[in-house]
Amino acid sequence: FPWTITRDEKHDGSLSVASPDLNHSGAADIEINLFCDQGDIRFWFSVDSEENGDYFKFYIDGELKGEWSGSLEFVEVIFPVNTGMHNFKWVYEKNDSISSGRDKVWLDSISFPGTTDVDGDNMPDGWEIIHSLDPKRDDSSENSDEDLIHNLKEYQYNFNPLKAETDFN
Repeated sequence: FPWTITRDEKHDGSLSVASPDLNHSGAADIEINLFCDQGDIRFWFSVDSEENGDYFKFYIDGELKGEWSGSLEFVEVIFPVNTGMHNFKWVYEKNDSISSGRDKVWLDSISFPGTTDVDGDNMPDGWEIIHSLDPKRDDSSENSDEDLIHNLKEYQYNFNPLKAETDFN
């Protein structure tokens, strides 16, 4: 189920992202793979769900960092991140019984550490430097390791753009 952009609830600005309407035992997630410099990921959320039954969860690289339920107005959470590629995942899960509150989660003002992209090629400068690419030149459509995948896709799939053999493992 896709999350949607909404004006209903927000922390900052005029929009936030809201979880979809879910049936019992349903779940919906948003996830992204990004290269980050060392720092903190920050985001604001609000939840209105069954206390100790339906949970909003946040993971970094598959590790649960926090879970919340009940009725919470917008709260900021901050988690440390080391330099490197990371998977960030937000999940709203309903159990198989009672519905309570609005059964929703809202996310707003997500900030990732060190995702600068000077050349605008959609690959963070830090990732390009680590992989010997030029952060000041759009090299996203190049194929540095001469396999079937261009550099931008290598970044998006968390592959090494200099080692063709890693792409198909």
